[in-house]
Amino acid sequence: MVRLTLRRVAIGALAVLGLLAMTNCAEPTQIVVEVFTDACPSSGKPEVIHSTGIAVGTADNIEQRRPSSTHEGCESATGVGTLVIYPSGAKDAEVAIKVLGGVESTPDRCDPPSYAGCIVHRRMLRFIPNVTQRATVRLTLACLNRQCPTGTTCDNGACVGDRDLLEDGGTNADAARLESGVVLPPFDAAAPDTGDPACAKCAGECVGGVCNVDCSKVACNGEVCAPTLPCTITCPKAGNCANVSCTTTQKCRIDCAKNGTCQKLACVADECDVNCHGDDACNVGADISLTGTTKASLDCQMKRACRGAKTFCTGKACTLTCSPSSGGDNACPLTAGPCIAVGNGACDGWTQPNSNN
Repeated sequence: MVRLTLRRVAIGALAVLGLLAMTNCAEPTQIVVEVFTDACPSSGKPEVIHSTGIAVGTADNIEQRRPSSTHEGCESATGVGTLVIYPSGAKDAEVAIKVLGGVESTPDRCDPPSYAGCIVHRRMLRFIPNVTQRATVRLTLACLNRQCPTGTTCDNGACVGDRDLLEDGGTNADAARLESGVVLPPFDAAAPDTGDPACAKCAGECVGGVCNVDCSKVACNGEVCAPTLPCTITCPKAGNCANVSCTTTQKCRIDCAKNGTCQKLACVADECDVNCHGDDACNVGADISLTGTTKASLDCQMKRACRGAKTFCTGKACTLTCSPSSGGDNACPLTAGPCIAVGNGACDGWTQPNSNN
């Protein structure tokens, strides 16, 4: 546990959660947390932080902690406020903080694990006896709806270790990151797991040079893949992939397992491979757009999979495979021509589905 106190500075105050009277002249044991953002209401951006909340706890309980205090808006062009944390126990204790920027939701409704509608920043810090430390928290729009695994935090769209951030809020020493309280782009974006800069835009786990996105574990909305790496997107639950884009110079595979898992899908890649392998997967409400430089394929494997779906495909080789299981229910679009030809050879391989399947 820790106690929090307010320290008035030029950019204003974030919260008052408690007061600790200082009764001696020794340097206090404290951590000064300064919160900045690129999404203050005065920024003119279409998405802004309306309120900010902070929770304090331990590594074991911080995910479940609700904000103990909130602050509306910003106190300057980029500054939200400043919070001072004191230890209530050992002067070398470790402390976990979680800062929640409410954009599409309010901090008290920013629920783990997805933290939908919010920007979440986690940080593990350790007090140093009789030393005042400073820690900069940067809430950036690149981290909106970005879900990072336990033990990590979002730094300008990339997941990095929650113990790896430096005093200025980055992962590499750079004295120019902050100047007069203004957040300066670009921020360094270390990649999850591998440290490979090519992983920076991967919304999931980047392992072995492949971006793997499990939409039951992270919030999938819009672009989720790294632009230069192979990408695999898994959509195992209803509504997982209501609006998902995969843009890469490599291959992109999207797997839709059940009814309602995949609705609007857009793939622009060297190879696009969309698989609807559950009953009613990619069904009536689906809108599937495939642009494959080398090839693109839509595979409808189960009963009623893709039936009535809106499909669009361009590339040198667009293929549609309909292989529903037995039972008499047809799969795939019911009419010919779901692929729109662009250039010679486009749409070769598309076949008229058999309505008696």
